[in-house]
Amino acid sequence: MGWSEESLISGNSINDNWGGLYFRESSRLSVRDNQISGNQISSLKNPISLIDFTWIYDRAIIMLEGVSDSQIVGNHIIDNSGIGFVLTGSRNLISENVVQGNSYGFFIGGFGFSDNNVIKRNDFLDNLDEDFEDNFNSQAIVNGQSNIIVFNHWSDWISPDSDTDGYVDIPYLLDGQQDNPSPPQDSAPLAEPNPPKTHLIIGPELIHPTGTLKLSGSIFIQWTQAQDSHDYLLSYSLYFSDNLGKKWKQLNDNPLITTVFEWDTSNHYDSTSCLLKVVTQASDGLSEETISSVEFSINNGRIKPPPPLSMELRILLLLFLLFSALKLFNTQKKQM
Repeated sequence: MGWSEESLISGNSINDNWGGLYFRESSRLSVRDNQISGNQISSLKNPISLIDFTWIYDRAIIMLEGVSDSQIVGNHIIDNSGIGFVLTGSRNLISENVVQGNSYGFFIGGFGFSDNNVIKRNDFLDNLDEDFEDNFNSQAIVNGQSNIIVFNHWSDWISPDSDTDGYVDIPYLLDGQQDNPSPPQDSAPLAEPNPPKTHLIIGPELIHPTGTLKLSGSIFIQWTQAQDSHDYLLSYSLYFSDNLGKKWKQLNDNPLITTVFEWDTSNHYDSTSCLLKVVTQASDGLSEETISSVEFSINNGRIKPPPPLSMELRILLLLFLLFSALKLFNTQKKQM
């Protein structure tokens, strides 16, 4: 299927064929609850190469080439001679699928730019045959930028779970190359198949401002979308500190749903010790906070006035002035 929008492919059994599903240059697809098993790829003519990824075309069971804003949810991709799914595109959700016993798990990017895709709450079971095992260390390859892989179960990564919360203590490192995060990884892999046992929020990460910047005027604060293991609704609150976190001031009046906020820094005094904090709140009450890793500066020409004197200092100053006046009076009296 190519150049399609808002198509639904659901409830199909695709078994014992030469190939699987192929989508090209499409958007807003919904591929749900399909059973895909026992299929073979008709051609394996291209050898696996870490430089030239054209061999991917020959091995995809679900091929998503140039696909965006789509959902691949609840499918069973089992015992196929090929890669569970291959994706190039942006802003896609791949969730609650069972990918088991295939030649390989999944592949993102390589021959097309891929960014801001979310792959979460899937089960990847025994997808690494000899052909792939000789070249890769995991069940997935991720290339691109800002692709989020989290809350998945990987059959080759089930321990340690020292606090028995249902999450493996060490991230599952994936093959491939991408920015943010780098290297690609599942930061909260499940020790057992889905659903997750413990409610957890991962992220967000601040995108801007970061580093030792000097800010002035209006800027846009940006952060990545947080991920909730139980898919609760999430909202955000922003806080600002001009003294390295000793005191915080909330910037937004109402909870935020988007991940961008326009902030007028001229409403604040100049400081070289500024931090931002993003607090993520789930609809069940669980929250998680992210704080700037490096302080930044605000420079709008507004100098912070000195703090007012405390009552104790005021009394001491008054006593000092009275004592000085009395001493001066006595000195002048003696000279008369």
